[in-house]
Amino acid sequence: MANQSADAYRGADLDRAVAVAAEYDALQGYAWVTLGAGLLLAALTGQEGVYLALGAVFTALVPSWYHQRYGLARPTGERNLRVALGTVLALVLLVTGFVLDRFWQPPVLITLLTLAVVLGVGQHLMLRRTGLTPVHRVVHGLVALAACGPLLGLDHAALVPYVLAVAGAALVVTGLVDHRRLVRLLGPADEDADDER
Repeated sequence: MANQSADAYRGADLDRAVAVAAEYDALQGYAWVTLGAGLLLAALTGQEGVYLALGAVFTALVPSWYHQRYGLARPTGERNLRVALGTVLALVLLVTGFVLDRFWQPPVLITLLTLAVVLGVGQHLMLRRTGLTPVHRVVHGLVALAACGPLLGLDHAALVPYVLAVAGAALVVTGLVDHRRLVRLLGPADEDADDER
């Protein structure tokens, strides 16, 4: 009986290690937190260029922090290609949505509807092994609801700060959740069992 329990423990530990190694890049939540903070600061100050650039620089530095703190797990070339193609597609869709919002001025913000879909699909694909949490799903839903801003009286002149604030808040929240999950997944399995009790 004790041997079965030890084997199950080792099997669960191995499954967890494989999942974390495969999705280590996506679970580095502080990358999303720094980018989200840059978006929020851009929305609050109106200095989009400065804070978007700072957010991008700090986001680029985050993986080295994770490497120093938790070690290195290199994603496969196929995963890197999928991430690059997905990022380009997401940017094209978001820019298209923004242009439509800016010039067509629809009753709902296409940019935020697109962002909700991009976050939902992108995070689902990036976190297939570890899965999405309920917080991820709530954030995706809230971003989609935020698209109704014009129906609630949002002036299209406030489009840029509003979209940046919603996107920034979504990235900060999901980034904090992903970082916490990574730290918990990297911890000893017996601590996770204690947390579940």
